[in-house]
Amino acid sequence: MSDPINANPTIIDVTNLPTRLSTDDKTTSRNKELVSELTSLSLLNPDESAESRSEEEEEDSDTEDYDPIDEQEIFDLIATISDPEHPLTLAQLAVVNLKDIKVTTNPAGISEVLIKITPTITHCSLATLIGLGIRARLDRSLPARYRIRILIKEGAHQSENQVNKQLNDKERVAAACENEQLLNVISQMLSTNQTMDFDILSSIVSCTSKEDLHAIQSHLKTINTDDTNQPTYIQKKNAEKMKKLNDLLSSKTNQLSKKRFAFQGDPIPPSSTTDKLTTHNETQPSTSENVPRTIIDQEEYLITETGHALITNFTNSIIKTGNPPSSIHLENGTGSTCDLTCSGPIFINNVRDSTLIISCHQARLHHVYDCTVIVKHVANNRIIIENCHGLKVSPGVEIDDFNHPVKNGGVTNPNIEWIT
Repeated sequence: MSDPINANPTIIDVTNLPTRLSTDDKTTSRNKELVSELTSLSLLNPDESAESRSEEEEEDSDTEDYDPIDEQEIFDLIATISDPEHPLTLAQLAVVNLKDIKVTTNPAGISEVLIKITPTITHCSLATLIGLGIRARLDRSLPARYRIRILIKEGAHQSENQVNKQLNDKERVAAACENEQLLNVISQMLSTNQTMDFDILSSIVSCTSKEDLHAIQSHLKTINTDDTNQPTYIQKKNAEKMKKLNDLLSSKTNQLSKKRFAFQGDPIPPSSTTDKLTTHNETQPSTSENVPRTIIDQEEYLITETGHALITNFTNSIIKTGNPPSSIHLENGTGSTCDLTCSGPIFINNVRDSTLIISCHQARLHHVYDCTVIVKHVANNRIIIENCHGLKVSPGVEIDDFNHPVKNGGVTNPNIEWIT
């Protein structure tokens, strides 16, 4: 379990989980019960005899012999089962949902409970284990007249049919229950309530300052972890939970300590002095108006602005900088070589099949595809990319990819390839 199968699952707040009644409904129901009790007193009903009340109570007891179980009760039974991988419940991970539970009641015979579970990922290897945990909880909680069927929700798992057979084959289930190690894991899943863990987890994830994070860390140290009287597997489970929370704290601390990309200062309005170095047997039309050219096709251009330089719509061209401008915005280009140097930020958007040579204070790339990126210099030795793919990047620079955040080393980013 050291490498999570799904490291970033979707988590549902416990306050948003379905309950039988809202607070107002519960209050109204309780008020009705109190009124009923008061009106049953002889002082409020002097005409009612004790004998008639006794007869009514006997009739009520006869009608309450059969109490059917509904979907909400089944959900309440399995919602608090712990996930075998995360310190969360199956309900918080939306593995079990009220809408995916169906109870078919037959007062005179066998009733059926059908539960469809939704693994957090389609290749989850723990789906069978989760199903066994649900079956164990219901077998221990429901009367014998209920038959339990557990299925993978349609399209939620790539081995859906195979897992369904394992979960509903009596012989396979019985064989699994004879495995002592497997039983220990299931017992851990059924043994603990995860409300405190979820509150701490939510606090860590939503934390935005080191001071608040330190307060959470101090609170975590004060939690009573004296479980010496508990079975060994519960002690191990508690130790694993504490380790996961501490690992998350460490990761969050590193995240808050990390300097994030931000442009410095306000944008400088574009000037209009983008000059062409050479043309391919073309004559530049003369004009009295100083309008910048934004369409560059098969040409070599020298950027001479000292303020903000804006270059858009270029194809199969060579773009260079003369005296370094204060900032550069490069957009909508393909098949070109761009050698860019500036004293401030460089922003490149929607560029394909090009070579980008950059030296600047800050660099950010959006929607850049199949390009070679050579970084000669950048502050903090870091560039930011978003919605990029097929990049070949020179070594020696760190990359923050908004589409592939990497917190631990050794994880390959599919959007980039390092030039060797």
